Amino acid sequence: QVINGREKRVFELNARIIEAGTTKHETLHADIHGRYMVRVAASLAYNLSDVYLVIVPNNGAITNLQNDAMVEVPAALTSDGPKAF
Repeated sequence: QVINGREKRVFELNARIIEAGTTKHETLHADIHGRYMVRVAASLAYNLSDVYLVIVPNNGAITNLQNDAMVEVPAALTSDGPKAF
């Protein structure tokens, strides 16, 4: 669904903007996901250690699950990657 829906629309929009060299004739929406992605990228790039829910290998974060299970947990996002609590 995502690949044939939103992703397709975003790629088409990007192609039009690149071809035109401007966003002047496009309608752009800053939704909450886009805002979070900028903050996530900044935390990783600038070692801000902002906390987000992320999916990471368990590695002991949840003691009664195997270490290689993928879990969604709070983690500080650093320039060395996520540091789960």
